[in-house]
Amino acid sequence: MFEPVYRSRPSAEAMRPASAEKAEQIAPGLWCSPGLSNAYLLTTGDGRVIINTGMGFEGPVHRANFDAVDYIRKNHEKIVLLHLKDRKKNDGDNTPWGEGDTPIKQVLQLLKTNKYPIPAFIEYEYKGAGTSQQEVAKCYQYCKEALA
Repeated sequence: MFEPVYRSRPSAEAMRPASAEKAEQIAPGLWCSPGLSNAYLLTTGDGRVIINTGMGFEGPVHRANFDAVDYIRKNHEKIVLLHLKDRKKNDGDNTPWGEGDTPIKQVLQLLKTNKYPIPAFIEYEYKGAGTSQQEVAKCYQYCKEALA
């Protein structure tokens, strides 16, 4: 059976709640959800705050089993921002925008068509031919064309 790499890390025990069958209260008013992402729910007198620590080790699992367009459509009211980047499937490399398998155009069109008030940030993580500024400008142009 596959053993995720995070379980062999020295701090693996601290992530134990992330593999629990149900949410576990780890401090008064603070709950950790099951799953690999170590998402937390903080309850306060003013309301609830959801915190996703974005640990990174869950990335391959999410990318293999995640339909971004469908997820946004179903959960747009809970999404406060998006980080956009392109990459190849099956835990492939980050790529220049338009060369990977991430549905960036479809996501941007979904936001536009449905007028979802969700900011989408460019996340530059591929090795480009130009400077960082030049590559981010290319990503921005890709967004403009996708929204035209």
